[in-house]
Amino acid sequence: TDFRFDAEGPDVSAVSVLAGFGLPAESFQIHGQLVRLEGGIGIQGVEAVVGPAVAKVDGILGDPPGYAGTDLQVAAQGPNLVSFSELAGVALPALPFEIAGRLAPEGDSITLENVSARLGPNSARVEGTVGAVAGFIGTDVHLSIEGPDLSWLEGPTGFSDLPRKPYRVEGGLAVERTGYRLDGINAIVGEVTAKVDGRVGPLPDLAGTNIQIVAEGPDFSIPASLAGAAGVPPDPFRIEGGLRMANGSFELEGVQARVGGARATVSGRIAATSDLVGTELTIDAAGPDASDFGSLLRQTSLPSAPFALSGGVEIGATGYRLSSVVLELAGNRATIDGTVVPSETLSGTDLQLELTAPDLGDLGHLVSQTGLVDLPELPREPFSIAGGVTIDNDGYSLKSVEGTLGAATARVDGRLGFPPGFVGTDLAVHGDGPNASLFTAVTGVSVPVAPFRVNGRVERLDEGVRFHDLRVQLGEYRAQADGRLGELPKLIGTDFDM
Repeated sequence: TDFRFDAEGPDVSAVSVLAGFGLPAESFQIHGQLVRLEGGIGIQGVEAVVGPAVAKVDGILGDPPGYAGTDLQVAAQGPNLVSFSELAGVALPALPFEIAGRLAPEGDSITLENVSARLGPNSARVEGTVGAVAGFIGTDVHLSIEGPDLSWLEGPTGFSDLPRKPYRVEGGLAVERTGYRLDGINAIVGEVTAKVDGRVGPLPDLAGTNIQIVAEGPDFSIPASLAGAAGVPPDPFRIEGGLRMANGSFELEGVQARVGGARATVSGRIAATSDLVGTELTIDAAGPDASDFGSLLRQTSLPSAPFALSGGVEIGATGYRLSSVVLELAGNRATIDGTVVPSETLSGTDLQLELTAPDLGDLGHLVSQTGLVDLPELPREPFSIAGGVTIDNDGYSLKSVEGTLGAATARVDGRLGFPPGFVGTDLAVHGDGPNASLFTAVTGVSVPVAPFRVNGRVERLDEGVRFHDLRVQLGEYRAQADGRLGELPKLIGTDFDM
């Protein structure tokens, strides 16, 4: 084969359908010669001009799959890379570009000579050798990329608000039969540094991956912005640990993080599946202000208070298993054990809960800060509640739920139907205390300062409420109710002794 070609036209996008990919709406000229040689194709004087952009290629392209014998001189430049966005399939930056270099044969490899690229004020260089065998095994290159800021990546990556700070990335990459070796990959953005060493296993399962990561700097908002989180406090930070791929999961080894005065340790494994089933993690974290991490967790209404979190979580096929999860917030403490099923009604959830608060009023203020619920002014008394909760399609089963408020105590067993009607409720209630007025804020009804006692059973039926020997004492007053009270306003079906 000895093929000469010469083509031109006013709009290269007209041939997009034939080419199978998008081309810019620019005039074009292309000419050159292709000659079939033993072991490759000779490329002689190939030049393509698309609008103001020019590309030139001369030399020999070796036969696939290894392209052994390749010897090419390549050069391309243009005033605006954005013209090729449709071809690339992403939004490219509106910056001038330039690419140049030589690929020269050297034994069983291809040597990269003076291979460089420039995009506006950003530059890149690659040196080393490319393995001229299938899979490019034997490749060993060193690369460096630098520029005045990362904003040019916002279009291609889809990220926004990337740091407007100088950056540099450099290090070594080798292709081996068992995957890819990363040699001292160092990245610097502003004053933030990161280093990665280790191996990345081959696709698709990345088996054999084992890398170590260290990142630190004076401003955590920089790496947070790379993860798409804005509004994170610019506190000093350090993150380090290992990531290993084994048995279809990413195993976290000694992953530790410090941000400002907060710290966290995470261990366990993350299943490499879309639903994360099989993930098992243990976390231990604490810090002076939970609200600092609201934007990072996509929850902007976290209260401003000291916090601590510890425990384990497992992701199963039907839900989440929580093991001794303890959350402390401004002196309030919640402990959770059991299973959470993520459905609309949470049916199948089975939890053992314990909550203690030194001041119920303060706890109410913290909850109101989240914006999830607007609580009234609650009594400024010590509070606790503990027991089991199981959720099914008809409501909640309460198992030995015991609570205290100041010197008052209560115990509830049975079922609680779903709001708003609470049909299906069947609760045995026992409670007493020295001051019933504590419940004024909770009920909205003015309750006198007096000792109280409640004992009995209440059912919520389809058409009313049934009382089973319900006894109420308030100070020196006593009441007893037994029977059925029909629905308001007509009270039809009422058969009630009081």
